[in-house]
Amino acid sequence: MMVVSLSHAFAGLFSSSWVAPSLNLRNPKTRKREKQLSHADPRSARRSPSVSPKIGRPREWLHDPETKFLTNSPDFTKEQQLEWFLSLPVQKEYLIWGIETDTIPIGACGLKNISETDCEYWGYIGDKKYWGRGLGKEIVLLLETKARDMGKLSLWLRVIKENPRAISLYRKQGFIVESETYNLYVMRKQL
Repeated sequence: MMVVSLSHAFAGLFSSSWVAPSLNLRNPKTRKREKQLSHADPRSARRSPSVSPKIGRPREWLHDPETKFLTNSPDFTKEQQLEWFLSLPVQKEYLIWGIETDTIPIGACGLKNISETDCEYWGYIGDKKYWGRGLGKEIVLLLETKARDMGKLSLWLRVIKENPRAISLYRKQGFIVESETYNLYVMRKQL
């Protein structure tokens, strides 16, 4: 059982004391599950995954060879990451959230390349202990809702061809391959 909520984050990468307001974007299925969890055992909700302002250790995660490969991440220094991260508050085309479970940061997700009609989804679970637990589906559903609430007509993403778990997830969620390069698929879902 999972409870997923979003808190906008941009300073959380370097300061664990920064707290942002919750957007409380929950799909009806998640809301029902949250209610069931809170009535059954209040402690179980704290163990459920959520999206929060605590982004965690993205530099560490994205320097892991497997995660770096699967997310198609370029090399970057701590200084480059800090400069990029500090530019986020003025960027209108980029939204980012941290993903945590039981108050432990485990990944990041967001919407970028935001235009009038669509935006690009991105996300990853950096802490490998949480891979294969169904978190990706919840995150995709939540960010679809966010894009829909923003009035977007479609959501698209890029995924490396050698990431069959992610491709399977996206296909199950209704994304179709729109184009491809030598190593990437561009997939889109009409909202």
